[in-house]
Amino acid sequence: MKTLFGNRYGLADGIKNADSPEIRFLCALASGNAEEALALFEENKQFGGLSAVDSPHGRYEGLSDIKNFVDTWYTWFHAESGEVEPVNQIQSGCRSALEFVFIFNMKDGSTKEIPMACVADLRDGGSRIDELRTYMNPALVEGYPIYRPPIFPEERTFELRHRMLSGVMPFYFKTVHELGMSHIPETLTHTEPIKMGASYGEDPYFEGMFDELNSQVALPSDVEAPKYNLQDFVQLRMETIIDDGRICCVEWEQLITKRGREERYRLSEPGISFYERAADGWLKSIRIIDYANTERRIDWDNCPYDRETAEKINYMG
Repeated sequence: MKTLFGNRYGLADGIKNADSPEIRFLCALASGNAEEALALFEENKQFGGLSAVDSPHGRYEGLSDIKNFVDTWYTWFHAESGEVEPVNQIQSGCRSALEFVFIFNMKDGSTKEIPMACVADLRDGGSRIDELRTYMNPALVEGYPIYRPPIFPEERTFELRHRMLSGVMPFYFKTVHELGMSHIPETLTHTEPIKMGASYGEDPYFEGMFDELNSQVALPSDVEAPKYNLQDFVQLRMETIIDDGRICCVEWEQLITKRGREERYRLSEPGISFYERAADGWLKSIRIIDYANTERRIDWDNCPYDRETAEKINYMG
């Protein structure tokens, strides 16, 4: 691995299928080859609806829109060119999740590494893509959109679907929601080195055995145990689960409570998490991309989305 993120979190056998459609798409995206990228899609999904790429800076549906996504990619990052480094791949059924790093060659001559993730819904026996969803930390790019509307349709109920998870994962989400984020260390392994940090952002970063771990590493600055119970403000509803037994990848939407809206001005925005298990079944690394506590930085005057509508989506108040 040549990138910081790759060296920290990459597994020796992290890529199961280097010829998987999502990796081929990212390579075509890096080279600016729209024809090669579009060859991985049809106009319509295999079982209905337009094929799509959903990114933090917009949703692109249909082949002409996906071509626009490829053609304008580097503009969003103030870059001229770049390359992609695949890091870890999690495949289950007809979905493939990928942690990767985009290495941008900036207009000022510098290079910039931005860790990202994507999930691809596959079609035609896993040979092509129905929909690809990309994730990144928006704070890493100057002028990048802060608000991202939910990807998945709003539901009539507020079920979290945590029962669909396996192993340590239901325990992890119960702990985070009901006891608070300061209790995350209770889900970690004591038998292998732990890797914890901002992961998709900047430092701090910790690597070592549990006994060396500061329980506040990588937790939000406003976490005050035991006052901060996540469910009082935000609840995470599972939308997709891609689990290969070693890494569990979850795409989720945020359900916002009345306290979350009034006290913290939270909005429902999508996120993705990668939970790496140790051999004993407990967690050894947690890597998250979300929009937590970014809402007050949204410039609604320069946002393509309506503020009043955003405040009503997935609102439990």
